[in-house]
Formats: sequence, structure tokens, C-alpha cells
Amino acid sequence: MRALKKDKLFLPLTPFAKRLFNVLRIASELGLREGMNSSEKARKVMKWVMVNTRYFYDKYIVVVASQPFTGLPDYVLSADETITRGGGDCEDLAILAYTLLKQALREGEKLYLIGVSSKISGHVALLYESGGKYMIMDPAMGYASNSTIMLTIYFRNATVSITPLWLDPDFKKMLAEGCLAEITYHPEKTRPYTFLDLKSAITAWLNHLKSCRSCLAENLHVDRIVNETIDRRFSSTEEFLAWMAGR
Repeated sequence: MRALKKDKLFLPLTPFAKRLFNVLRIASELGLREGMNSSEKARKVMKWVMVNTRYFYDKYIVVVASQPFTGLPDYVLSADETITRGGGDCEDLAILAYTLLKQALREGEKLYLIGVSSKISGHVALLYESGGKYMIMDPAMGYASNSTIMLTIYFRNATVSITPLWLDPDFKKMLAEGCLAEITYHPEKTRPYTFLDLKSAITAWLNHLKSCRSCLAENLHVDRIVNETIDRRFSSTEEFLAWMAGR
């Protein structure tokens, strides 16, 4: 995660639906369908993303110009572009999870990209609503309410658990196919892919972000949600929770 402008823009999601060949193929391979249990759909999508992608920073082009430098916006990838590239940054991975899961949504389920910011940084994840309960799916942080997702590698006399997204996908698949590694969840007694009331889901996620990223610790709050029909900004987490409750 890198420092981002607080007014960082999400591009509209509609253009990202135009190139879905790889998304549809993967959704079919995972057996995603409307009637599947919501937690199981989330588990399948997140596990695929953890194994088959890695975290990449945006590629920037250095430009020499006479004008003062004012900064460059993030380049946001479509889901198919992220699959082709083999990864992306926080919003790219969240859009990928969003687009995969959207192929199997049923009545009563909704998806949102959810953004948070602090004084110097920002971050994007996925908010999954099902039956009035909520789950945060945060691929870039390896987090799903309310567990951290790890890759546990088995050696002859020891095991090591690491964050999956920092490893090459081909290496991860080789380990998994050789039964040398598997996706695990920490702490061990937590239940991953749990749907909670909205305040509990958001609070647990914000606390996780604060504990893992010092750059997000100060004044961290929900500042935006986006989907195909909504693009709403907030000045505080409390404003976001009140707006969601009043929909």
C-alpha cells in the first residue's frame, strides 16, 4: 500500500464490465452460481485471487516538462487486465474480486467498492452485503471478515506462514500442487468469511488496517463507496454508517 491523495478517484465500474472473457472463464472454473452459499462464494473468489495474483504497484512513466509537477492519478485496471497482468494494487484486486463475485449474485446480495483514507494514505476493498449482513473482502491486505489469509508452507521440520500476495503466482501454484503449501487463516480460532452487522464488520476491518499499516493509523475513516449505481463520499465513518442505515 502506498500513500495516496485523499481525493483519489474510482473510475466508473461500467467500463470494466466490457471485457469479461477471463472473468467468465474463471467464474465457471470455480463453479460460482447464484444458489451457492454466500460465504462459500466469497471463499472461492478470495482463495483464487490469493493464489493466482500478486500485489503490484502501478507502473509510472516519468515525464520531463516545463510545468510544475502536480502528481499522477492511479491507473485503474479492469478485472480482465488484472488477470492478464497477474496482479495489481488495492483497487485493481478489489475490482477483480468484485467482478468475479458479481457473476453469481442473487437477490438480497449487493457489492460495493469501499474506500478509506487517513491524513496521508488511502485504501480500497470490497464490501459484500448478504441478507442484511456484511463482509469485508480485502485482497490487498489478505483479509476477509474476520481473519487474515496466509499461505502456510510446509518444510520437513517446520512450517512458515507468509502473506500470499507477495509471491509469484506460478510459485504458489507449484507449492499447492505439490501439497507443500495451503491457504490458512489466522488467528486459528477465528471464522473466516463471516457476515456481521455493518458496524462490527467495518470496525474490525479498520482496526486491522491500523494494526498493519502505520500510515493509515491517524484519522482513518470510510470516505467512499462505489458500485454501478452509487458513488457516495463521506467525511467520517459515522456518516457512512448512518447513510447505510437510512437507505
